[in-house]
Amino acid sequence: MNKLSKPRGAKPTFLGVGAQKCASTWVHRILDAHPSVRVSDPKELDFFSCYFDRGYGWYEQFFAGALDAVAVGETSPSYFYNEAAVERAHAYNPDFKILVCLRDPVERMYSNHLHEVRKGHIAGADLSFEAGMALNPMYFHQSLYARHLKKWLAAFGAENILVLLQEDIARDPRAEAARACAFLGIDADFDSEFFDRRANENVVYRSPAIGAVYGAIGGAARAVGMGGVIRWAKKTDGVSSIWSAAKENLRERVAPMRPETIVALRADLADDMNALSALLNRGDLPWPTWRALTEKAA
Repeated sequence: MNKLSKPRGAKPTFLGVGAQKCASTWVHRILDAHPSVRVSDPKELDFFSCYFDRGYGWYEQFFAGALDAVAVGETSPSYFYNEAAVERAHAYNPDFKILVCLRDPVERMYSNHLHEVRKGHIAGADLSFEAGMALNPMYFHQSLYARHLKKWLAAFGAENILVLLQEDIARDPRAEAARACAFLGIDADFDSEFFDRRANENVVYRSPAIGAVYGAIGGAARAVGMGGVIRWAKKTDGVSSIWSAAKENLRERVAPMRPETIVALRADLADDMNALSALLNRGDLPWPTWRALTEKAA
């Protein structure tokens, strides 16, 4: 059957809206492992931001067979900063539960840059963050968290929005997963191989062919419930050495931000950071950008 002719499925009840490079893939995978949740495949449908013209029928066919699920949803980081996506999502389902993931905004920008390099969107002799940002204003725009979060809060209300911080997830992933489950009204007593794993690390395979083979093996293993076996194999001495040798961390190829760039970005983000602290009613944001701001004000 042609994809576009599939019958409509369940109407989604939650959205993961980003931001980009802030652990949204981790959240997606954790929820995918929950027996009471159905998420889309692929993860990012970008319906409310990029493909709205395809209609609700196209959107809902990704949730076919999910009628018995307690929570049904998808995660598309392109929604967070897209004003039209807020309005469209609210018109479609004003009762959506909204999951927002954030991290230190300056570090997010650098990770965003590494992502663009990994995707091949930036090439040439100068792979520096500064060169990339000069060509892509979205680096900074996506890190204006308060500006974008206000729009989601205004549309859906604070009671329907949960903000998770990547740094909190790294510190206690199971506790943050439990918060997400409680927010969606599902049981937190389940297990997933992704609890303690980082998703979408900024690494590249030294050989694209090897990367394709590893990806195919991992995907096939997870599809038949053997993801844990693959994870165990990666930790053994021989496989671990081969795995590590096949990959390159892009942080080794791309220079860190220049110190003066960090200082300038933190200054430019100061007003938004103060607004975000008030929105979240949280003065202990676990971010170097926030600490630099509060130390300067003290």
